[in-house]
Amino acid sequence: MRQFVENSTRIIQMGDDMYYVKGQQSVQAIETQGGVEYWKKCWNVIHVLRNGNTFYFCDPIIIAEYETIHRQ
Repeated sequence: MRQFVENSTRIIQMGDDMYYVKGQQSVQAIETQGGVEYWKKCWNVIHVLRNGNTFYFCDPIIIAEYETIHRQ
């Protein structure tokens, strides 16, 4: 099982994966107001993570490698 680590108010790390949190809501609010898929569309996110009694609506953070090109 992956460990849920909240680095800041907006980033969650699970293993090697990082997620940008767009919003969070209680499990009770989600279950009584439309369900997870409804709120996933409202927050416009790809992933929903749960920790205890809270759902976190997130998008993955993509780690990219780049090289700076210097013009002469």
